[in-house]
Amino acid sequence: MSSMTRSLACSSRTFLPSLALALVLALASSASAQNGAHSAPSAAPLDNGNWEMPGKNYASTRFSAMRQIRPDNVRGLQVAFTFSTGNNKGHEAPPLVIGSTMVIVTPFPILVYVV
Repeated sequence: MSSMTRSLACSSRTFLPSLALALVLALASSASAQNGAHSAPSAAPLDNGNWEMPGKNYASTRFSAMRQIRPDNVRGLQVAFTFSTGNNKGHEAPPLVIGSTMVIVTPFPILVYVV
């Protein structure tokens, strides 16, 4: 392999991840600009009722401040619905909930369900 080909291969290996990172940052920046946000998000922002990332928030607290389930009403909870992906070996990622939409990603073979 010539030195020119080798340098192109190396630069493409570093260029593509850098391009992907730049794209993610640009999208995040444009989304925050559209929402009127001008500062970096807090690690544990106020709970908006959504579960938008695997750890709930940037601090990965995995805690919801919602108060619908309390010690005095937990005994009355019942299954509202079930959903099977056909995988009985467990899932690695928690479902994400944004508004009234739930997104479930299965392990291999990777399938995405939007409920």
